[in-house]
Amino acid sequence: GEARANLAPGGARVGADVFGFTLILDDIGIGQNVGRIAEVVDYVCPMVYPSHFPHGSIFVDGHPNDFPYETIAISIGAAEERVAGLRGKLRPWLQDFSLPGMSDYGAAEVRAQIDAAEANGAAGWIIWNAASVYHEDAFVPAG
Repeated sequence: GEARANLAPGGARVGADVFGFTLILDDIGIGQNVGRIAEVVDYVCPMVYPSHFPHGSIFVDGHPNDFPYETIAISIGAAEERVAGLRGKLRPWLQDFSLPGMSDYGAAEVRAQIDAAEANGAAGWIIWNAASVYHEDAFVPAG
C-alpha cells in the first residue's frame, strides 16, 4: 500500500506477481492471498502457466498443459471471485515455453491463452519465456 501511495502521484501503477495456482487454492501455504494483495496494488499478475498446474488440479480432460485456453479461462474465473469489487485487476503471465516431457508450446497454444485471457476480462496479459524467444505469430489475432 505504501509503495502504491508514493508512486500514484507520478502516474505509476503497482503490480504484484503471484503463483497461478493461488487463484485456485488460496495462499497454498506461502502467504499469497490474492484478495488481500488485490486491495493494495493496481494489478495482480498471476503466473498461470498451464505446465505448472498439477495434473487433476482443475477440471480438464488431462494435464492442464494440454488445455491452454481452458486452463487460463478456469484460472481467471476463479480469480474473479477473489478480486471482485477490489481495485486490483488481473493481468496474467502466460506461457510461451515448453517443458521437457510435456506437449510443446507453439504459436497456437500461446494464442489460445491470449484469447482466453481477453475473452474472460483480463486487464491485459504478459508473455513469459526465460530465453526471451517468442512465437511472434501468436500475437496476430485470428482474422
